[in-house]
Amino acid sequence: MAFDPFRQLMRLQILASEMEKSQKNKKSDIVSLLMVTPKENNSINNDIIPQGLGSLGKSIFEIWEKIAQKDRFKGVHREDLFNLTIENECYPNQEWLNYLVQRYNMVPYKTLPFIKEVKDIEIKEVKDMIEKTETVLPQRYAVVDNPIEIELLQTELRDKFLENSNEVDQVGKLPVDQWSVCQLDVSDDNKVWYLYNLHTDMPGTREDRYWNIFGSGEYTHWKYAELELNIPVAGIDRRMQGAFVKDDAGKRYLVHRGGLFRMTRKFFIERFNGNKIVAGEGKKLQEFALIACLDDDGEKFIQDVVKFLNEVKRIKTEFNNKG
Repeated sequence: MAFDPFRQLMRLQILASEMEKSQKNKKSDIVSLLMVTPKENNSINNDIIPQGLGSLGKSIFEIWEKIAQKDRFKGVHREDLFNLTIENECYPNQEWLNYLVQRYNMVPYKTLPFIKEVKDIEIKEVKDMIEKTETVLPQRYAVVDNPIEIELLQTELRDKFLENSNEVDQVGKLPVDQWSVCQLDVSDDNKVWYLYNLHTDMPGTREDRYWNIFGSGEYTHWKYAELELNIPVAGIDRRMQGAFVKDDAGKRYLVHRGGLFRMTRKFFIERFNGNKIVAGEGKKLQEFALIACLDDDGEKFIQDVVKFLNEVKRIKTEFNNKG
C-alpha cells in the first residue's frame, strides 16, 4: 500500500501524464512533474522510504526518477532552485529576492547579481541582511500531525535517549512498540532515567499514544516519574501534553503544552523560564514550552531535556506551596 509522499507523487504524475495526452493541451509536448523540498527536511527526502522501494535509491528523488517515465520528473532542493534562479538571472525583481532571503532564510551561494545595480548604501544593507539570516530564528513553526512522520520522530527521540545512556547497544534495534528504559548519561551527581512505551487499546477514553516519562535518581518503577510526555500516534490531540514541531528550515523540536497534573497550562507557561514558541496547530496557533531540538547533538539534547525536567520540578514545588 502506497503512503505519503509517494501516494501524492503518484497522483500528480498521473495528472501530468493525462495533461500531456489531452487534446486540449496542444502547447506542450512534454508535461513534467517538479518536486521541490527543503534540503534539511530529512523526513521527506530520505527517511520515509517503503521497504519495497528502498532498492531503487536512497532518496525520494532517486526513487521516483526511476519510477517515472524519462524526462517526466525532476526533484530539486529549494536552496538549489533558489541559487539556480540567481545564476541564470531569471528572478522577477529585487524585491522578490529580498523576500525569499528574509522569509525563508535563503542564503545565496555567491553575491547576488542585482547588488551591482544598487547604490552603495543599499549594497551594505543587503549584505548585512544576508549575513543575519544565518542566525535569525525561523518565523513559523507547525505541529507534526502525520502518523508516519510522528512514528519516525518518536523512534528517533527514543534512540536519542538510548545512545546517550547505559543502553546504547539498543540503538536502532527496537521496534516502535518495544518497551524500553535507560539511565541517561548526565553526570555522576545528577542521575535521570527515561522510560518509553507505546500505549494502544487502553481502557476507558484514553487514546493511543507514545508514552515518554522521566524521573530523577536510579530507575525503580514508572510510578515515580516526575514528567510524563504523551504524544498522539496520529493527528492533533490537545489533551496530550507532548508534541513534535517543525520550523521553516526543517528542524524538529520536542515541546510541551504546559498542562500538568492538577495544574493549568496558564500557571505553568507564565512561570516557565525557558524558551517558548508559537506553532500552527490545525487552524489555531498554540504556545508551547520548548524542551529540546532533535537536530542538536546528543549531549546538548540531553542537557536541554534535564533543564526542562528541573523547570518542571521547580514549578511543581511552587504550585504545591501556593496554599
